[in-house]
Amino acid sequence: PCHNDLNMDNLIFLGNEFKAIDYDNAGPGDPYFDVAMVAQSFYSNPAHEKVLFITYLGRQPSVAEEAKLYLMKQVVLIKWAFGFLGRLSPENVHQYGAIKAPLITDILRKNLEGKIDLSKQENALKLVKALLNQILDNFESQEFQKAVNVLSKKDI
Repeated sequence: PCHNDLNMDNLIFLGNEFKAIDYDNAGPGDPYFDVAMVAQSFYSNPAHEKVLFITYLGRQPSVAEEAKLYLMKQVVLIKWAFGFLGRLSPENVHQYGAIKAPLITDILRKNLEGKIDLSKQENALKLVKALLNQILDNFESQEFQKAVNVLSKKDI
C-alpha cells in the first residue's frame, strides 16, 4: 500500500515525527513513488535526500535501489507537469513560449517557504515549463542513462 500523494501538504509534524494525512489517493503502488515524492518535494540537497533514503530503508541503499529512486523521481516530475498542465487555461498555455522558467529547485524552495502562489496561472505556467525543462534535461543526462543501465542488468 502507498499514499500516492505524499507531498508537503499531506505531511504534518507532531512532536518529533511526521504523520501522513489525506489518504484519498492511497492504494496499491510502488513505495519508491512515495519516497521519490518526498525527495522531490523537500530535498534539493543531495545529502539530505541520502539521509531520507537511508532512514527509509534502514540501511545503505544498493546501486540498484539508488537507480530506481532516481528514475522514480522522474516519474514524479512527469506527474507534476501533467497535473499542473491540466489546471492551466487555454489562454495561459498559449503564453508558454513567452514565459521564462526559473529552475525547478527555485520554484519548489519558494513554494516551501510560502513565497509563491501556484494557484495563479502565471506561476503555474512557470512551474510547468520548469518541470518540462528539467524532465528533458534529465532524460539527456548521464545519470539517467546510468540508472537505466543499472536496472536493465538481468542479475539485479
